[in-house]
Amino acid sequence: MFNFIVSNYFTFNTTPTKSGGFKFLCAHGFNYLLQIGLLNIYISMGIGREIAPFFVYAICVPVNFILVKKALKRT
Repeated sequence: MFNFIVSNYFTFNTTPTKSGGFKFLCAHGFNYLLQIGLLNIYISMGIGREIAPFFVYAICVPVNFILVKKALKRT
């Protein structure tokens, strides 16, 4: 809840709405599944468990930012 409110007011300068909240939740749900999937793919490719998360975050952080931006901005 705190992340949703802070993202609205400070990151994207928008007003919280119910539909934005649902889209925000979906964006984070998708990002969670993407992280789990990529982590398993990288580990199965032979990338070490200590290093694989860095590759996952390099992809998932920008993807999450774009998805949350689309969820909260009304265009």
